Amino acid sequence: MSRWRHITRAIPNLVKNLRGLVSMFRDRQARQFVTRSLRHHWRINLAVALGVSAATAVLTGALLIGDSTRGSLRQLTLDRLGSIDEILITDRFFRQEMAEQIAGNNQFKTDYRAAAPAILFPQGTVETMPESGSPARAGNVLVLGIESSFWKLGTGQQAQTLVADEGQIILNEPLARDLGAEVGSRVILRLPADQQVHADSPMGDKEKRVRSIPE
Repeated sequence: MSRWRHITRAIPNLVKNLRGLVSMFRDRQARQFVTRSLRHHWRINLAVALGVSAATAVLTGALLIGDSTRGSLRQLTLDRLGSIDEILITDRFFRQEMAEQIAGNNQFKTDYRAAAPAILFPQGTVETMPESGSPARAGNVLVLGIESSFWKLGTGQQAQTLVADEGQIILNEPLARDLGAEVGSRVILRLPADQQVHADSPMGDKEKRVRSIPE
């Protein structure tokens, strides 16, 4: 009986060892199959590996360039905004004193530093009137009507105060270069007229669609 007991106890260990040998045999067969397949089809496998490597490099480069571009554009936008955090835009004019009232609010002072009124026309047209030659024109120009307090919202060189006298306009450097304008050049600013009915509709006014400064 003791001999049979030893045999029965040895059977589970034997089965376990047999399973280990079978798994080792299977793994060895799999490894041999893979290595033989790679050797036999090495040209196709090499082409696939190169294609995957090239695609991975392209995707990685595109992601890096896209992330870098987004970061650069974001930083450029923040630099242009200066200290401006929020802008209140309406489709009609409101009192200039409202900016002072908002700036004097205690809740406003806890979150913001200052408030400045401004008039924005996003679809202006600027045209030069040279003494000789054909005039130059630029459309979709953002026109700002601002006071000296507006420049306090800038940072660094943007904080410098530029004040235009009556009948004068200040052009940024890229726009002045495109128009060929210099200090003292005569320009005409055209703004879209405010109409209750859109000019493209059948009932809209087709003639008086813009206002010019000077008229």
